Amino acid sequence: MAAQRRSEAAEADPPLMQADLAADEARSHAAPAVIVVPSFPLGRTLAGIVLGAFVVPAALMALTYGFVQLPSLWQATSPSGYASTSPARVELTLASFNLRFDGHASSSPTRRLVSKLKLGDAPTASSLEDEGQPVDGRQWGELSWSTRRHAVADIALFHNWDLFGLQEMLPNQLRDIVALLGAKTDGLPAGQPALPPLPSGEAYKYDWAGVPRNDGRSAGEAVPIFWKKELFERVPHKKGGTGTHGVEHFWLSPSGEPGSVGWDATRMCTHVALRLRQSPRQILHAINCHYDHKGLLARAESSKIVLRKAREAVQWSRQMQGAEGEEPLVVVLGDFNSPRTEAGWQNLVTGHHNTSFGAAGSESFTFIDAVLAVPLRFPNRQQPSSSSAVEHDAMQPKSPDSVLHARGRLSQPYGPDRTFIDFYPRSETAEQERIDFILLSDSGAVRSADSLALRHARNAWSIETAGVVPAWSGADAGWQVSDHHAVQVRIQRRLA
Repeated sequence: MAAQRRSEAAEADPPLMQADLAADEARSHAAPAVIVVPSFPLGRTLAGIVLGAFVVPAALMALTYGFVQLPSLWQATSPSGYASTSPARVELTLASFNLRFDGHASSSPTRRLVSKLKLGDAPTASSLEDEGQPVDGRQWGELSWSTRRHAVADIALFHNWDLFGLQEMLPNQLRDIVALLGAKTDGLPAGQPALPPLPSGEAYKYDWAGVPRNDGRSAGEAVPIFWKKELFERVPHKKGGTGTHGVEHFWLSPSGEPGSVGWDATRMCTHVALRLRQSPRQILHAINCHYDHKGLLARAESSKIVLRKAREAVQWSRQMQGAEGEEPLVVVLGDFNSPRTEAGWQNLVTGHHNTSFGAAGSESFTFIDAVLAVPLRFPNRQQPSSSSAVEHDAMQPKSPDSVLHARGRLSQPYGPDRTFIDFYPRSETAEQERIDFILLSDSGAVRSADSLALRHARNAWSIETAGVVPAWSGADAGWQVSDHHAVQVRIQRRLA
């Protein structure tokens, strides 16, 4: 009868049950444990104590909880430290955060930035009172970078980001964040003082890549990407990745040359190719962007360049890996300065989210907006629509049965709807100020109801949670860490 029940369970859900059934079968045929007790009186007494105090309780726990499977359970531990059931799964937390350039470093005459704290100094109550403008209990206004930098690093460390992109980083800010995150210290922009190595016995937490945009060496803002060293390794071009060391920088202009102007301004992207150490057959391409805030044309054309570069990266990875490789994943992070009503966003997600095909001139490769594609209990209130009735309906509950089947999901994307908040209260709508996004390639590596891919990888990524992390020192009060909120997405897949 037990064998029949196991067979029926396997038929009901084969992928999830096979490993557990195999372990049950092995235990059912295993030889019983034999405990030898010495025959002399003292030996029997000592053995009784040992059996009563340790062996018997341990045996009962093993029978109750199936500790015989613990080694495989440990091997199935996720990067975040939470054990998952067989088959093993891996989770990644992705993020994008515009941390606001250092106004003091750029000698901005319009900002009241008086704090000159050293990197080792903690912000004090008096230093905070010297900056910002209290409004409705919040400390609105731009504080100096020397005050904000610790809180910026805290957001990344507390939320345990595995891979993330930052925008508007001047060279001195890049050096500060590298130090505060415990990242590797080589590769700093030219002219920045060297950082001391970590204390003996400590390992770097993050690897990273990024260069200033004005010349690729020492001047201008950077768009770096950080990733956990313990999770990822770089993949160079010769192995299906990019660049000599898994890194490429390209400028958003017709020529793509360092420092070149594209339409309205000098803007660039950082592109890294990585491989999960737990899943070496898949290459992950991450691209971090910061589009021009003035030109509609610049944003629209920049997205066409990003789309082309991403498509070429995927094609190259497929070619170099061949049949043994898995479908590559491309993650695009950034401040696009483009709401979802503009071509800057629409050119990247053509065919999805109520956009039409052909907007970017390519129908063979496109992206999914993770915040719009995350599975929810209720209709996504951010879903673009020209109908106010549909927007209203998005807030209404689904049927009771459908809600019950959606347990374990977010009700809506987490956090505020807007991502740009400036340094004072604004009258613009949230739709106008959602300009920071995380996009995932729709080429088979991500399984989603929004996907248009004809085929999906057997172990495709799924979007588990998505939303916005408030950039206030006290979450909904306190003082402003930046004029943008961070966007965060958690994805998951089974290991091959």
